[in-house]
Amino acid sequence: MTAGGTLPDGISIATILSGLGALVERHESLRTLFRLTDDGTLVQEVVAEGEVDVGFVDLAALGPEETVGDWSPFCAEAPHDPATMIPFGARIGMLDGRPVFFQLWMSHLAADFISGRILADELVHLLEGGLDHPPGLAPVDVAEEERSPRGRRALARGLEHWRRELAAAPPRMFPAARHKPQTPRYWRGGIRSQALPTALTVLAERYRAGPTHVMLAATAVLLGRHTGVDRCAVRLMAGNRVSPALRHAVGNLAQEVLTVIDLSGDTFGEVVRNTWAASLRVQRNGRFDADDVAALTAGSDVDLAIAFNDLWTPVRDPGLPGPEAPLPTTFHWERKRDRATVTFFLEVHEDLSDTSVIRLSLLADTAHLPPPTIRAFLFGIERLLLSLVDGDLRLAEIEPIERPPAEP
Repeated sequence: MTAGGTLPDGISIATILSGLGALVERHESLRTLFRLTDDGTLVQEVVAEGEVDVGFVDLAALGPEETVGDWSPFCAEAPHDPATMIPFGARIGMLDGRPVFFQLWMSHLAADFISGRILADELVHLLEGGLDHPPGLAPVDVAEEERSPRGRRALARGLEHWRRELAAAPPRMFPAARHKPQTPRYWRGGIRSQALPTALTVLAERYRAGPTHVMLAATAVLLGRHTGVDRCAVRLMAGNRVSPALRHAVGNLAQEVLTVIDLSGDTFGEVVRNTWAASLRVQRNGRFDADDVAALTAGSDVDLAIAFNDLWTPVRDPGLPGPEAPLPTTFHWERKRDRATVTFFLEVHEDLSDTSVIRLSLLADTAHLPPPTIRAFLFGIERLLLSLVDGDLRLAEIEPIERPPAEP
């Protein structure tokens, strides 16, 4: 996980290093080692001392096409042994000998997306003179709360939610594989759109929902039109930061939760309302014992093939005006991999180098969605949302993403 930002003017490297050390001292998760014993038991050890890996980058030496977003692969691919290395590091961008930008790296074992935002914000406040709030609950405190009677009731409600949604889900979202898979099998493509932020803002106001619900509704509708199912089973992310004690917590609090979106309505607006209700069920039932859910899903025939995660809405600036003449949307292949636990996973990202841009990223199984279909889905989502700005549409009017013929 990565997060970053601009450094305050005139800050020395020594002050920055002191601030990074203060973050590690403040949050136990950033100085926790994770290891397995010989019998397979997971042990977490909070260390009292250690080293933070800090690298420096000469921004003037970056190529003309490189941006701060290009730092992320370095962080993601850096070797990390969770049994011996703390799950935290940083890179500092230098310009004319001055530190001007920072990027934090966190293992997903120790931090979720919101944790990264918290840490980036806290670092800037530390460098500017201090923080005005205590740290949130440490992971061990969260575990203790979950073991309390109240916490166990919340876990039981979360497990019951999974039972209900599994019962309502279609057995399979995709028919049998129709195409010869590529090698590697799973491809991730992405588009960068300047037109979508304004469209999502307009549609969210019209439908009295969040941009997340509008984007998810568009994804679910096109999946339904593509596969022929009348309900979409999708794994959503619950942030689990509903209490004040968790608002500033740094840890991996988020959990994936199954929900089913009804696609049998007449208009897109009806699907948005169904999506809002489905998302609300997720946020209300985001706490559960993962082992219990794993046992429950192992005994089910439901294929949990679709996932969705919006990482743009929590950090967007709703008051930021969009460009009057958006640049054309661009596409590129982002990554190819041999293994994945999904057939279709759509993520919505900010773009660190251009706040006027949304990045849609789709990882898919090429046995079900060949590369041209992956690309078509991304542009199809954008096209649908832009067309809705002119008015609501009946579901029958929405063009499906065509399935290419099966390969021999």
